[in-house]
Formats: sequence, C-alpha cells, structure tokens
Amino acid sequence: MVRLTVIALVVVALCSQASAATSRKSSPGLHLWQLIAQNGDGITYIDQQSKVRSADGTVTFWTLQTVADKINGGVNRSKYSVTNFTVDCNRRTIRGNSSTAYMNGEGTSSANRGSFQLINPESVGEFMLLAACKGQLQYQFMTPVTSIDSAITQSDQILRLIAEQQRMSTAELLDDIDLRSIAGSFNEAMSTGGMIGVSELVTECYAETTKEATLSNAKAIARCITLDLMGLDMDTSFRREMGRQTGKEIPAVSFYEEAAWTGRLKNAVPQLIVIDPTMTTGKLRSYTDSANKQLVAIMDAKNAK
Repeated sequence: MVRLTVIALVVVALCSQASAATSRKSSPGLHLWQLIAQNGDGITYIDQQSKVRSADGTVTFWTLQTVADKINGGVNRSKYSVTNFTVDCNRRTIRGNSSTAYMNGEGTSSANRGSFQLINPESVGEFMLLAACKGQLQYQFMTPVTSIDSAITQSDQILRLIAEQQRMSTAELLDDIDLRSIAGSFNEAMSTGGMIGVSELVTECYAETTKEATLSNAKAIARCITLDLMGLDMDTSFRREMGRQTGKEIPAVSFYEEAAWTGRLKNAVPQLIVIDPTMTTGKLRSYTDSANKQLVAIMDAKNAK
C-alpha cells in the first residue's frame, strides 16, 4: 500500500492549481472536500462541512470517491460517487448509509443502510474515522477544495504525478548532485561572511527555486536543503564549543533557531518529495554528512597551503 503521507506532500504543489468548472459546482462555504486516502482505484475525500456528531459517539458525513482511469491515466472525469457514512468513534466501526454513483452527469442512488463493520488498520475506513472523530488528517499540508470539479481536477493531477514518480528512481534524481560544489559554496560564504554569509547564501538559494515538479528544480531544492543543514551543523558545533569554553548555554543565531530552520524545511521538503516520493530526512541527512566531509577536505587543503 502506498504510504499516504507521500500524497499529502504531493498535494502541496497542486492545491493552488485546482480550479472549479461550472458543472457540479458547489456553493461557497457549503462543502469542504479534504483528501484523506489514495489507492489504485482513485482518491477519497471527506466533506468536512457535512460532519454531524451525535451524543452516542457516532459521526455521520459525506465522502467523494474519484475514479482512476487505468487506461489513459489520471481520473475518469465523467465518473465519481458520493457516499454517506456513519462511524462509531468509541467502537471503531463504520456503516454505509447511502450512495450515489455518477456517470456523465447522471446519478444512480442506493439507500441500503448496512450494518456496522470493524475498521481495518491503515484502511480508507480508518482514515475516515480519524478525520471524522479526531480531526486528524494524513494531509496537514493540504488545502481542501470547495467543489467536486475542483476535487476531480486535483485528483487527476495527483494520479498523473504519482505515475510519473513511479517512473523515476532515486538514483536518477539526486545521485549526480555535486556535493563538492555545494561544500565549496558553503566554505566561500563562511570564509567571507561567517554565519551571516551562510544565512544569505541559503536564503538566496531557496529564493531561486520554483514550484515546478521537475528534476532540475528538485536538485536545486536538495542543494538548498543541504546547505541549510550544513549551516545548522556549523551553528550547533559553534554553540557547543563556546558552551564548553564559557560554561554556559549559548543560544542559536536567529536564522538557526528551531522555529526558523524547521519552518524552512517544512516549505522545501514537500516540494522535493513531489519529485521523489522515496525521499526521507535520513537521505537528506546523508547528503549533508557527505557534503560536510567534502567541506572538511576543502578546509584541510586550504590550511595545508
């Protein structure tokens, strides 16, 4: 099963692109479709505006299921369904109440209320339960859409991008990044401007990247993240050494206060994972460690002259 966290980050680059067409358009504020699950059959959304909580611990809500086009890719734009569910938050069970399947604008409804069924771990039902009962979303970075057309457009973009991701390997993505060049840029910034020079280098680097889901842009983002983490390592090292010398804790420079550097990564990493869904913080750390070794080699060579 594809880990759904990947899709959460993919959506960051797409949520601003989804546009609503005139047909099936919802009234503003009436619906709020939030992506909660994806598999080979399509993408599932929950309507956050439709949730009704009862005193007995149950929550009733509507979902939207877009349908993957397994021949042409993306989604089948003329086919989707909306279903009403009830989940029992205490017993962790789910029941389907009614459903309408649409094909070319024509809907076929069924209102056969089933019995409550246990919810399997890491299933679409579990993600419905978490969203309905606890407000927990797998996609905290994602902005919901307000119409079915917008959701269909978004689903189409996501599924096509996932297909493209599957054709790409990690080796194709980042293995040819010139870590020595990154280390050289860092060394020059550090030598001429200290940590201020590093912060300016990192800031300029991020500013030159784009939102494009391209290999070259992913490499550019990876370069910025590596430079950023190298700066974090340097700042941490300085503070530890000064702390040992002074016997007191030394605060981080403002650029590398935790809220600052984690904020930058939260913006940058999702864009990178759009291209490489296998990317992890561990891989980014390994690039940084390798670049730091290159930096040490550059500094040693410089000192040896």
